[in-house]
Amino acid sequence: MTTGATGVTIAPYSATNPFNLWSLRKSIGVMRDVLPRFTYWLDMFNRQVNSIDEWIDFEKLPYQNRKLAPFVLPSGSGKPVYTDRANGYRFKPAYIKVKDAVDPARVMSKIPGIDAILGTDTPLTPAQRRDALKAGMTAQHLITIQRRWEWMAAQAIIYGQVTIGGTEEYPLTTVNFGRNANQSVALTAGSFWGTSGISILSMLQTWADQMMKPTYNSDGTGGFGGFPIRLTVGTSAWQAMRSDPEILSMMNKFYPNTGIDVQRALVSGEFVTKVGDLPFGGPTGAVVEIWLYRDSYVDDTGVEQPFLAPTDIVLTGHPDAISGHRCFGAIVDPYANWQALDIFPRNWYEPGDPAVEYLLHQSAPLFVPVNPNATFRATVTAS
Repeated sequence: MTTGATGVTIAPYSATNPFNLWSLRKSIGVMRDVLPRFTYWLDMFNRQVNSIDEWIDFEKLPYQNRKLAPFVLPSGSGKPVYTDRANGYRFKPAYIKVKDAVDPARVMSKIPGIDAILGTDTPLTPAQRRDALKAGMTAQHLITIQRRWEWMAAQAIIYGQVTIGGTEEYPLTTVNFGRNANQSVALTAGSFWGTSGISILSMLQTWADQMMKPTYNSDGTGGFGGFPIRLTVGTSAWQAMRSDPEILSMMNKFYPNTGIDVQRALVSGEFVTKVGDLPFGGPTGAVVEIWLYRDSYVDDTGVEQPFLAPTDIVLTGHPDAISGHRCFGAIVDPYANWQALDIFPRNWYEPGDPAVEYLLHQSAPLFVPVNPNATFRATVTAS
């Protein structure tokens, strides 16, 4: 026994009496460290396709309005100009399953964070505890699935492709969405942002022009660009940008009409924060928004990884220009009647001694930027 500061005698924890401190714990409250849930990359996919089979099909038609009508003599024959063809793309969504057993032993004793929901010392019944436990497990299943969606969307926007699998359950597979190779750039020593004489604004203008008019193939395919409306920067890239002499000089009183606005004070602790605007030229009043991105995830090996490397920046066009589609293939499960659902839940008992209850959530997602050339990535700092 020990005596606390208030003079109350507190019994020590023991295996035979493990709940002596439960009332004190409950009066203080039970808290789980849960990060706020939000989406960023996924928001760039504003359309959805649910397929009745395991495949998603898209077609891209060539750009037709770039040809000039040919000159001929008055007595000459007209020249053909009409051509039409399509590039077809077929994607097979990956499959996601999360499954947990509802441990029958756990519903027989008090569980921190679950029994406390009554707010009294009255213990929950096993049936009540089971329902609360299943609710918590379901919430965690949905969070992990939605975080995987966010990761897949991020890979598609940042890299123009997504690599999945690499385990015994799923072979390593890369789905390439066909972004032009020159829309992924890695600067080298001497050209990094923050180097003397390097113009960040000139680079951004060059990359924006490249996005607007990507390289077209001889058959008219391969284009479909879009001017950026957002610049997403990693932490290292942001440090170089916010202290760039050219940008800072255009923010002073001698350049009142540039419209450049870059946050120079401390930035909030949010994972995604708007930190400035770069104006378009001309009278439109439109700007390229600057967003600082610092979110991360825990990979399959348990290591925390950034969604966007601190050294990288990403330029993105309007979601309509990207034409991002949230695609869901059919759930290969007779209980789902093979329907294309975002997430399909199942709950069942398997007979045995004792019987075991399971919770399962399934999804077959793929996030497709139909126009990946409306995105651009660059590595702009060394570290």
